[in-house]
Amino acid sequence: MDDFARFILEHDGDDPARLLLSRSRPSGIDLDLAVSTIISRRHLAKKLPSWHSLPSLIYPISLAAEQCSSEETAAYKASLAVRILSPSSPTSGAGPADEHLPGYPSEEAGAAPDGNVTGRASEESTGEEERAGRRWRIADLTGGLGADSLAFAKTGAEVLYNEGNPSLAEAARYNFRQFGETDILVSNRMVEKGNVAEILGDFAPDLIFIDPARRGGRGQRVFALEDCSPDLTAIKDELTGASRFILAKISPMADISLTVSKLSPHVREIHIVSSAGECKELLILLDREFEGECDLIAWQNGNSLRFKTAEEKHAVPTFPLSEEELTPQAYPLLFRPGTSLTKSGAFNLPCERFGLVKLAPDTHLYFSKSEVPALKGLGKFFKIKEILKMTGKTAKETGKRFPKAEVTARNIGMDGDSLRKKLGCKSGDDAHIFGVAISPKGAKTGKYLIIA
Repeated sequence: MDDFARFILEHDGDDPARLLLSRSRPSGIDLDLAVSTIISRRHLAKKLPSWHSLPSLIYPISLAAEQCSSEETAAYKASLAVRILSPSSPTSGAGPADEHLPGYPSEEAGAAPDGNVTGRASEESTGEEERAGRRWRIADLTGGLGADSLAFAKTGAEVLYNEGNPSLAEAARYNFRQFGETDILVSNRMVEKGNVAEILGDFAPDLIFIDPARRGGRGQRVFALEDCSPDLTAIKDELTGASRFILAKISPMADISLTVSKLSPHVREIHIVSSAGECKELLILLDREFEGECDLIAWQNGNSLRFKTAEEKHAVPTFPLSEEELTPQAYPLLFRPGTSLTKSGAFNLPCERFGLVKLAPDTHLYFSKSEVPALKGLGKFFKIKEILKMTGKTAKETGKRFPKAEVTARNIGMDGDSLRKKLGCKSGDDAHIFGVAISPKGAKTGKYLIIA
């Protein structure tokens, strides 16, 4: 273990500010780099455990550690790249199911066991003729810390890592060697309109990955494509001119429909990736040989649901048949969609595809007769104990019966904290109380308490 790594481990739990102000500066140690590394490691302990386990890695900019992909989301992108470039190659468990999609390289153009792409596509040329006998190539134009580039390299791909910040680029070059990855090409150029071809040189990527910076000039968060750097709308033609497939990571706060309209006509897929109960990434797959309606893939906890926007648009929701049927016997389970399904806007699809019953047009919760395996990882099923009409009296009585409960409010004109105050209960696990609007057929929409 070298002196730098030893220093990092010895001071891992120290106050960074005190370290910087310390009068005794360690000989041969770049203290600014060491402090930045210590701060970054705290962000990476859960996010990138394999990186955190190597104290020899250096992190010159702690913000890059805050904003980098997690181990899980980096693996998702890597397995997605494998599926795009080699449909017959098995994917790792972290990503989408391995499947052949029309217009992708045919199964004849699979990956050999050594990772080299062999064979040729049938009708739509995807560059298999040029790729024969070599590994596929992935260019990461906004490399940052390097987590995504490293994940791409582990698929067997040739990887070009490019980063505009020189200190990050040099750190990535050093860190890749610590992982034993000596073949990743490192470039230090800012991506700007007009210079994509210059950055790529003769690399000829089969897929380009790009993650525009989502910080404004004053450090504020931005969400619109035009406000990010680089602006995807300004360089999309350059990108699709350089590679058939473009995988772009955008803000999870971005409006999906608006994004599709700005990047049309070659938007093939949108992946909504959630982890730890939070929407982490929106991934946009552009395919220059595709024009049509894109697929949406909601992914969470290793489970995914694929659909087209038209399928949701034409899905017909079902609602409770009558007030008399609002019982645990008629509706034993309540399904609450997770963040990916919610972000996707697929609010009627669970009814059409899985037979769930929606509580009300604007209450995006569902009754179910049984657990649906395809939805278990994309949300949570609750066993219903009681369904009560919500009044001041029933709210007060319910709070007394369950003094410690989790509380959720949907479509009742108040948030969860206001409902908790109305119930008079504290946080706890005696029950989960949902205050919801329900629209039984033949009756007005009313407010109910569901105790699960």
